[in-house]
Amino acid sequence: MPVQKNMEPDKLKRCLPYVAPLPGFLFTCARPGRSLGPSAFVPDEIVESWVDNLIDRLPSVDTVHLVSLLGRKTDGRWEYDFYNFRGGLDPVDGRPTFQEWLDDRYGGGRFVVHDYPTEDAGNQSIPTEVIESLTSHILRLLGTSETVVIFDSGGAQRTGQVCKASGFRRLPV
Repeated sequence: MPVQKNMEPDKLKRCLPYVAPLPGFLFTCARPGRSLGPSAFVPDEIVESWVDNLIDRLPSVDTVHLVSLLGRKTDGRWEYDFYNFRGGLDPVDGRPTFQEWLDDRYGGGRFVVHDYPTEDAGNQSIPTEVIESLTSHILRLLGTSETVVIFDSGGAQRTGQVCKASGFRRLPV
């Protein structure tokens, strides 16, 4: 059964703070094309659908900060191998970075990609120093009224760890 483009982004959730609210907005979701399955190559049109639907479903803002947790699978494959682009910290291989890909299609400044590569290892915890760096960065962005979307492969495990560590709970959009 073909996947409908409007199914992107998969597992989009709004994160609300347990205590004092911050002026920014925090969301989590699955990586572009996850609705195609866990290991399918993702054509550009599906990534564009992911981005377009994010724009439609997020608060109206000038810039969206995309925090990528995509890194490696336990078998050593890069999680950006599903795309015609690569992560900003992945080895240079002739493909543009996700940031360059977005800038080319949506204009510079509309999106800012922040790469925090982690291992897609099921229930394994993200290392403490990475969580601390991530939460500090995210809270700083939210404190200046920015909109942040954290994504990982399935939109559940790693994004959930970061959301919880940042003092937020997730609710369906």
